[in-house]
Amino acid sequence: RNLHSLLRMHGPLHVLALILMASTASSQNCTPGTFMDAESFESCVNCREGKYSDQVNASSCRFCPAGTSTYQAGATSCIDCQPGYYASWGSYRCEFCTRGTYSDRAKTVSCTKCPEGKYAKDGGSTACNLEPYCPTGYTIEMTELHGDPYCAFDPEYKPPFDDEYNDGPCMSEPFFVIECTACAPGNYSDQVHASTCQRCPSGTASQKEGATSCTGCTPGQYSFRGSTSCRLCSVGTYSNHAKSGTCTVCPSGKYARNPGSTACDSVPYCPEGTWTEMSEFVVDPLCVFESDYQNETDPCVPGVGFDFKCHKCQAGQYSKRGWRRCASCLAGTFSLPGASACALCPGGSYAQASASACTLCPAGRYSQPGAGKCPRCRAGTYASAAGGRACQLCAAGKYARPNRFSNRGTTACRSCRRGSYSPPGASSCTACARGKFAHAPSATACAACPAGQYAPRPGSTACSPLPTP
Repeated sequence: RNLHSLLRMHGPLHVLALILMASTASSQNCTPGTFMDAESFESCVNCREGKYSDQVNASSCRFCPAGTSTYQAGATSCIDCQPGYYASWGSYRCEFCTRGTYSDRAKTVSCTKCPEGKYAKDGGSTACNLEPYCPTGYTIEMTELHGDPYCAFDPEYKPPFDDEYNDGPCMSEPFFVIECTACAPGNYSDQVHASTCQRCPSGTASQKEGATSCTGCTPGQYSFRGSTSCRLCSVGTYSNHAKSGTCTVCPSGKYARNPGSTACDSVPYCPEGTWTEMSEFVVDPLCVFESDYQNETDPCVPGVGFDFKCHKCQAGQYSKRGWRRCASCLAGTFSLPGASACALCPGGSYAQASASACTLCPAGRYSQPGAGKCPRCRAGTYASAAGGRACQLCAAGKYARPNRFSNRGTTACRSCRRGSYSPPGASSCTACARGKFAHAPSATACAACPAGQYAPRPGSTACSPLPTP
């Protein structure tokens, strides 16, 4: 049979060369693990890995049977693969069973796929167990491959070995490539071998990769679906229960001054002497600006948030606690910056609305406390200096009358002319009656003419002797 095979494969000339070489090498036998090479006419050549020779002067090496291997050149026999390993026909080493397959006996040609519900997490497994490939918090992607893809697509394919023992079976044993991917923050998986991760429901969050569950938000916090962390309720809103998906706006007259409030109270945002600048913003703007936006299966809730700043009232203004704007001081009052109330102007001064200080009344004018303007002194009175709280009466023999052609007030009284007089606080002087006279100015009264004299006209400055008969 051997000669027939040699003639069929190599031809008569090649076989003759082998015979001649064998005759010349009769004094140098090739030991097991080697063979006589008819191509190079070398005396002895080591069998390569995956082949062996157990005879002296072998003309070729044999392939190791399936389930065995040599691991090195020059082998005289093949070594059985141990459980957890396999080898195809002519393999130079035993390969370990890949994840998802196992081998529970020696000399295995191929590994067996684990049954449904059983797993071989590590390579080289001798049995399947209940420990999954990917734990909770991960997704699995499993790809099944074959050792020799030609065997899968061409049943008649045979490995291209190079001698007469090219009659081994075509092996296409399956093996698996398994990849476990941790769930991203904001997602979780509570099942083994999950194909996808679930997004955290609204009111919960997960911060780290590989989460097996989501943590519920505490009161004063909220979160949307798929959140990586819980957010504090903004100013002006509150949440009084755990796992809240949104915060509630405080009703009118109630406040939540601090972020993360669990209830509203009556304490305004800003103290007295300041005004509150409130800004409103949309918590999830995509719900407002993108009509097609959907927050996964949860309803798209834009949500409302607030922020505030406290600004000091300017001079001439004031505010009470929590006011949204400062009010202007009324006429007759004033205020410094940051005032909680306006102060009355003292007497002798005045202030128009929104005044930061009071102004002294000019001479000729006066004012009472809280005056918005200084009126002119009335007739018969005067104010000689600025800042007067009241006007003084003109003394007897003097008078004062406002000038209708001027806006200035009276700063001094005038003396009555001779022939006239005035009582205190007079706005004009009165001429002396007939029979009376006033020879000097600033007269407080008129004198009667002495006996034998008379004053024929009103306003006389002197008396005349009576005419003789």
